[in-house]
Parts: sequence; structure tokens; C-alpha cells
Amino acid sequence: MKNTLFFLLASFLLFSCKQDAAKTITTGFSAEYTAALDKLNATPDKTTANNYLKELRSELATSVDKKNTKELLIKGLTVSETHKMGATAIGFLMPLLKEYPASPKKEEYMAKLASALSDIGKKIPGDVLIDSYMSQYPNGQYKELLNGKQNDKFENIDTFIVRLAEQIFVNPDKFGINRLNAQKYVDACEAYALGNSDSGMAPEYLYRAAEMARTLKTYPKALSIYDWIEDKYPNYEKAATTMFLKGFMLENELNDKESARKVYQSFVTKFPKSDLQDDVQFLLDNIDKTDEEIMKLIEKK
Repeated sequence: MKNTLFFLLASFLLFSCKQDAAKTITTGFSAEYTAALDKLNATPDKTTANNYLKELRSELATSVDKKNTKELLIKGLTVSETHKMGATAIGFLMPLLKEYPASPKKEEYMAKLASALSDIGKKIPGDVLIDSYMSQYPNGQYKELLNGKQNDKFENIDTFIVRLAEQIFVNPDKFGINRLNAQKYVDACEAYALGNSDSGMAPEYLYRAAEMARTLKTYPKALSIYDWIEDKYPNYEKAATTMFLKGFMLENELNDKESARKVYQSFVTKFPKSDLQDDVQFLLDNIDKTDEEIMKLIEKK
């Protein structure tokens, strides 16, 4: 499994620009979703559950109402657990933990996610979340669920992540890194932020994970982490750098100039005193020019 841990999270939380004519955006759900839910309620078997979850994911992809989104995630988790779909449940536990860190069910979500990850062989993020749970809830009600699932050699999160970072350059490939170990590092950093969202190190670990994802050329992953930092940690000391890198990657790696333009415009407004302000303004002013035209412009200057 070479895809990084949070691929499911990206797919569940992808907000599309497409609008479903059958959807009442802010107050209800689509006719397709409602019909699938009715069938599930009438015949609650695995087939109707899978069909329902398919419609639920489509609903999530276009949902712009936070209340509806949370309701959908909770319903998806409940159905997944009822029908013993452990791997599927992970895709709902992750966004519930990420988007609602102050939820009274945080302890439950963290324990269940840590357990489910360990059960499917995702030991790296599982160990990180188990350690986070044990640190925050030493007498927690879900301790038994996690008993025996953490690596016996696990010391503490910070030491663990440092050692993972060191392994990135052990037995490197032709590009100078060990891709498998680099992906494990990204997983661990994201798991840390999920389990320790209030920690001052959370945005820093996310930043490092995004940079590693860029190095691995897993650009959608990097973008999702940059968005995570921007959304949850607007006062992070590298917030301006994060937005700059996001725009630069959109323009130069993904060739999405329109999205890059929007990021640059947002940067100019949001970070007027940043040391990167002039650079971003230059990129914005010349985003439609060819490389040759830009080189000539630089030579003139």
C-alpha cells in the first residue's frame, strides 16, 4: 500500500464545484441520497449499506453546509461499524477527528481510529495515535480497545518521528530518498496532528509532511496538507510560506494557473508585510507569460 494514509480523507472531503440539481444545498440532501437511505432502512444488509455509502460520499463531495457534513460523517461511521466495515470506517473517523477536534466524542474517535489503523496493518499512524490517546486519556474508557496494539519498542512520539525522519535517507533510490520510509514519515506527521491538534508542533509536523509529499511528487497530498495548515493554523509562523508554496506548486507542478492565481491574490491581500510579497506579486503579474518572456523581463531588470 504505497498511497499515503490519508488518501481516503482527501477523497471524502473533496469539495467539487459541480452542483446537483436535485440537491437543496443548505437545508437538505439529494433525492439519490434520500432514496439510498430509505432502502437501507427498509433492508439493512451489506448491499444496501454499500450503495448507501456510495451516495453518502457523493453527498459529502458537494456539501457546503457544515452541519450536514458532520451529520453525514457520523451516519457513515455508524453504518460502517454496524456492518463491520473497519477499513471504511477509517474514512469517516479521520475527518471527524480532524474537523471537530473539540467534539465531546474526540476520545472515542481517536481510540477507534487508532485501533482500526492497527487492525489493517497501518502500524505507523496507529502507534502515533495510540500514544496520543494514552497521553491525553491515561484513564480513558477505550484503553482496553487499544491494549496490545502498539509496538512494544515505541518510546514517545517526538523520538519516534525523529527516527522515521532519519530513515528517509537509508537505502535511497536514484532520487536520493527511501520512498517507503518517506511515506511513513508523512503518515506519522499527519497522525500526530490528528491526535494532538492543539500542540504547537502540529502545524510544524504538517509543514514537514507537506514538504516531503512535494519531494515525493504526491502533489494532491501536499495540497491537502497545505489546506489543512491554512484552515486550522492561520497564525502559524510559516503560514505565508505555506501559501506561497501552494500557489507555486499549483502553477509550476500542476499547471493549474487559475487556481494558482487565486492563491497568489489571496496571499497579496493576507500577507502584505511578508518578505515574499514582492515575489508573489511578480508571479501574479506574470502568470500568463511564457518562460521565455519572463526570462527577457528579468534580463531587462
